[in-house]
Amino acid sequence: MPLAWLIIARSVHVAASILLAGIFGFEVVTLGPARRARSNDLNDLERQFFQLALWSLFAALFSALLWFWLEVTSMSGLSFAKAFSGIA
Repeated sequence: MPLAWLIIARSVHVAASILLAGIFGFEVVTLGPARRARSNDLNDLERQFFQLALWSLFAALFSALLWFWLEVTSMSGLSFAKAFSGIA
């Protein structure tokens, strides 16, 4: 079962990181030229992108910590509780 959690954590981390990079890339490439013609729709879209980027950042950070924790337990062969205690 820990192997399945490791795969899930890694997949979530990679997906959140790609989504975060894609949001900012879209902001620069597509919305950058459109900033000249300001409208309420564009402000709503930017706010939604910011919220999505914020949630993606939280997901990437949480999944990175979980991935690190699962990788340590996988490599050491210890249980989850003993992995960081320093007691073998």
